[in-house]
Amino acid sequence: MAAVGPKAELSGLYHAWRTTAPSREMTNLWVSPAERSEWAHVLGIAQAEREQTGGAATVLDVEGGAELLFPGFEMPVSLYLVPGLATQTDVTRKLTQLSDASVVVIPTTPLDNTMLSNWLAFRRALDQYRMVWKGDSFEVCRRTRMPHRAGRALPHAAREHRAFGHRASANRARCSAAARATALRSTASATCGRCAT
Repeated sequence: MAAVGPKAELSGLYHAWRTTAPSREMTNLWVSPAERSEWAHVLGIAQAEREQTGGAATVLDVEGGAELLFPGFEMPVSLYLVPGLATQTDVTRKLTQLSDASVVVIPTTPLDNTMLSNWLAFRRALDQYRMVWKGDSFEVCRRTRMPHRAGRALPHAAREHRAFGHRASANRARCSAAARATALRSTASATCGRCAT
């Protein structure tokens, strides 16, 4: 068994050496001609989106640096998006970047697909997108509806408060969480539950 592991690894390296090559358009990364062609198509989609809508493009991958190597993508906000390694701050920054992007490029390697497709926070973020192109190595998703640019989405309590015509202000009395929950459950009450007005 001990001899099989290194033999398989050496076989994989030999296969990669025979089927891939560095290229200038891929910043001298070793890739296959098919992957190079797909990446050129991905870059074309991202560039067209920027020119047509002014929207941002980002890459959602477990680990990588495409955003640093290729112009046109938002700068990376995390190093590793691996459960157990990624900090909550890294995850939050990436989710914020996804909420602002109009195009997301997703590598379709088994590692990226398995980890990110099973991560609930990223699955929910990608619900806002639809796939517009899929190749063997990458897929490109476009936002179905753009985020409201006038400001960030309000938390639920603030949206409820505004729905009753109130403005959030520092001097408005706030009710307790229990009173707010009671007001929300009451269908007969026409108060906002946050300030009971």
